Amino acid sequence: MTPRQRVEAVLNGDKVHVVPSVIGVETFEKYQVQHYNEAAEIMRKHGKLIGTHLDDNNKLIAKAVAGTDLDYIEAFTPAPDTDMSLADARNV
Repeated sequence: MTPRQRVEAVLNGDKVHVVPSVIGVETFEKYQVQHYNEAAEIMRKHGKLIGTHLDDNNKLIAKAVAGTDLDYIEAFTPAPDTDMSLADARNV
């Protein structure tokens, strides 16, 4: 990156790929939500947006994701390939 380039957003690099049916709601809420929110706090101090990659069946964790401080979801795969339509996700 050159000194003239400006990063507007950061993609949160999860240590693991979030698979809701494997991680479960309780574990997601206990660990991932905290991680997302801490990362968002740091990025906001630097004027950056922060997002993450969630392209699996996300219905189980949709409300928890909606409650995070993330600014965007970088990848979302809608139904019929997953368990949520884009409309479902926006409603949450």
